[in-house]
Amino acid sequence: MSSVLICIGCNEYDHVKPLKSAERDAIDIFGGIREKSDLYDICHIFTSPTLQEVRTIFREILELQTEIEVLTITFSGHSGIQDRNLCLYLKDTTSEALSITSLSFSEILRFITELRPQGANIVLDSCNSAGMVTNLQQIMFSEALGQSQTGNINILAAAAADQYAGEDDLGGFLSQQAISTITGASEIRTDTEFLTLTDIATAAFRAFSKDRLQTPSYWCMNLTGPQRFCANPAYDGTGPVTRPIQFDAPVSQPVKHGIAELLYGNAEVVDVSRLAGIIWAARDELPTPAFFLLCESLAAAFIVRGKETSDPFHGLIGATVCASGLVLSKDEPPAADTLTRIVDTLTRTAGSALESAMDELFQHKFRMVDPDAGLLDFFFLPTRISKLLGWLGLVSLYNKNQQYIDKLKVYAEFIFDNYGNSIVCVSDEQSAPILIFLHACQMHGWIDMGEEVTSRMLRNYVEVDGAVAHTKLEIENVFEFLTHRIGPSRLSPNIMRIPEEKSFIQSAPELLIVLISGANIFNLEEFVEPLYHMLDRKMGNIFIPDSYLEFGLPRIERGTNISLQMGIDFWNTNDFVRIWTQAVEPKLPELDSSPLELLCCMTSLAFCDRVPWFLNRGELIFRPSSAQS
Repeated sequence: MSSVLICIGCNEYDHVKPLKSAERDAIDIFGGIREKSDLYDICHIFTSPTLQEVRTIFREILELQTEIEVLTITFSGHSGIQDRNLCLYLKDTTSEALSITSLSFSEILRFITELRPQGANIVLDSCNSAGMVTNLQQIMFSEALGQSQTGNINILAAAAADQYAGEDDLGGFLSQQAISTITGASEIRTDTEFLTLTDIATAAFRAFSKDRLQTPSYWCMNLTGPQRFCANPAYDGTGPVTRPIQFDAPVSQPVKHGIAELLYGNAEVVDVSRLAGIIWAARDELPTPAFFLLCESLAAAFIVRGKETSDPFHGLIGATVCASGLVLSKDEPPAADTLTRIVDTLTRTAGSALESAMDELFQHKFRMVDPDAGLLDFFFLPTRISKLLGWLGLVSLYNKNQQYIDKLKVYAEFIFDNYGNSIVCVSDEQSAPILIFLHACQMHGWIDMGEEVTSRMLRNYVEVDGAVAHTKLEIENVFEFLTHRIGPSRLSPNIMRIPEEKSFIQSAPELLIVLISGANIFNLEEFVEPLYHMLDRKMGNIFIPDSYLEFGLPRIERGTNISLQMGIDFWNTNDFVRIWTQAVEPKLPELDSSPLELLCCMTSLAFCDRVPWFLNRGELIFRPSSAQS
């Protein structure tokens, strides 16, 4: 048994005014339906076809002589009514001979009657499309209608018989709503594997409820047979609930598509830069209250979605990026209670994610090792450990429950006992999580762990001659980067050093400054300063944004880079502290609330390319050496 999908979009006309976006409608609907499932095995898409081209496909499908389960036809283009018959305009249609040069709706119905599918769906995004009701009498009084073997027919029309159907550069208005539902961007049911055309129509009615210039209509006959239109991207089998996501706001189709793809797609890792870009685009399209609602709803949706993935932190990362949009407002900051509420939710989610990750580790202590990664895990394992320590530190920083803090200490000790030798420097992505964890160690008196992280990583930094990867290292370059870290004296003669123009090394990593900060925080000057001469001429960097309200941008454009060179700008930890207190700390923007601080810390863990240097404010101490006292 087969199912047939035919999508037609006509922009170009030989004899009537062209349209802008009908072809895009067909392409987007066709792609959206096929991407989500293999429901349809016979698929055809037409962009500005002639009448003969469409009739040829109809004939070929009939000649297959195969049983059809579902037939779906969508049309976007001009249409008109001639002698009480709805006529769909194709490329070679002429108004003077409309009845013989257009695809009449009665011809489509005859095709359906002869094909005899178990279920048929027709979507008409065209002017006057509800005028097809006059054609329905040819099947309404069919002798077969209502018998056991008769299929159902479902028809969604974009506009009343006396109305125009609107479009813009993104597509027809009805088609845009349909695509939004097909891809999962609109509110959608989760209790069925497939959506029906009724579901598509319901979403459309909601969107057009206040628009009197265009009124969609929906017709369904003979409610037997399969009621299928497309796969349901939100199906989870858990019952009749809906995704906690609001799309009533008039955001553009690219924003809706992007959110749906990131939220309901199968990617194992959230593309935080792309998601942040979509949030930024929505900010420019929406008034402030609607934008705040969108950010909060999306954050909630990612938290729900995260429960369906294998990574406990997946939903939390997506929700953090969405929540960071709350401080991107054009006009006004979010209400304090709104920010506090959503940050509290994120904190609880982080705690739950941490507990899930640790439960897995307690059951299988080497769970963090990827058996399929091979040598590449010499890079990925240290970054995973750092990020886990970062989230652990963040959850502890703003928690005053001592019993819970003691539990987190047990978690950290377990990580050190089993993965201590893998706490090494590999990437500048480690900067933010390590800084957060060091401050957690300082706050809670976990001095031994703070000292161990700082000393291990500084020692390793010297051993690899400061070879730390930049934050955007592609997976295909990881092995080459690892061979670079071996050093020229230990390289096989067949392995050449990476040319400078192809270097994956961060020339001035923020990680070096994080570790020097840690040396001061834990009073390790006597231990680490003998290492400094081996770091002579090594560069470290501190990036300070002009405002932490921009910390959730895909790329922070406005800010100050302060690059410091060992042996030139400073020779020891006290020299660094002087520079910090005199040249760096005064440039740190103010943060007016703990929830905002916490959100910025979470954002740094989600993006991995920005560091919450405000944690160092007032924490670095000048300690005169015995020679100076």
